[in-house]
Order: sequence, then structure tokens, then C-alpha cells
Amino acid sequence: MTFQVSNHIGTHLDCPYHFDQKGLKITDYAPDFWFCRKISLVEVPDTDMLIDLEKYKSQISPNSELVLVKTGFCYKRDQEVYWSANPGIASNSADFLRKHCPDVKFLGMDLISLTSYVNREEGKKAHQAFLKNADKPILIVEDMDLRGLLSSPKEVLISPLRITDADGGPVTVFSWDK
Repeated sequence: MTFQVSNHIGTHLDCPYHFDQKGLKITDYAPDFWFCRKISLVEVPDTDMLIDLEKYKSQISPNSELVLVKTGFCYKRDQEVYWSANPGIASNSADFLRKHCPDVKFLGMDLISLTSYVNREEGKKAHQAFLKNADKPILIVEDMDLRGLLSSPKEVLISPLRITDADGGPVTVFSWDK
């Protein structure tokens, strides 16, 4: 039996190796790394084409390990606009999150990519800003379906397909409230 899939399709993770040949890969992280107990859900109107997370500081707890950005854009998953005119995350948001949330490990979003396809250069800068910081990379979980998420979950497990030398890959994300 053979299983073949692109590593950046559907809900997936970008690791530092995605933009840095010396960066960490999925298999470089210990199993407990993927478990988060401090989560912030940031509600962002999908009218912001370039999302500066500092603008939403009041919605982000300083002890967050995972910041989820819910734009509502996931309601457009079956439309061309979802991949051709999606919002993106501003590159300066990486430094803001590192300063505001010293324990942040992940940024997840209901966008097909951190990169807005109408502003690809800023998207490249954003990927590098989040992933290339050797001391404190923030892994990116893209293309999440957050329609059913009404509040910050109590716990989240990000379960990647652990492939040797992968710069990212498909993930299943489990969340629950205790």
C-alpha cells in the first residue's frame, strides 16, 4: 500500500525547516510539545486583508501557547476567493507574539495560508518572521476549519504526520473543554 499526499494541503503545519535549511523538522520535537493548555481565540473580521495581531492584543492572553485566528474566511472554503484573495498575517505579528506571549509555540488560522496571495512578498516575510527565529520559532497551522469553535478550548493536541525530514505536513487538531 502506498500513501501519497502533498505536505502542505488541507490542515497542515509549517515547521522552521520550511524556510530555513538549518531549521527544526517535525520529528525534532518531543511528543509533549504538541499539547497546549493555554489557548487564545482571536476573532478577526475577514475584511482585514493584512492582519496585524497587535491590533487584537486584548484578545490574546500573555500566557498563550497557541493563538488561533478566526476570521470566518473558512466559510468560503468552497469558493475561489478562499485561495485566490485570502487575508494574510502581517510579518510584524511574529515579534509581537514573542514579546506578548513568551510561551507561544503555535499560530493557527482559518486561512489557507499565512500568506495572502494578493501580497505574496509580505507573506514570505511573515513565514520567515515566524519560522526562522532559531531561539523561538512559532510553528504555523494553516487551513483550519474553525467554524465550530465558539470560544477558546481548554486543551488542544496538534497531531502531525511524523515524517522524517519533513518541513511540515498534514495535522489533525483535537480540541476539548474539561
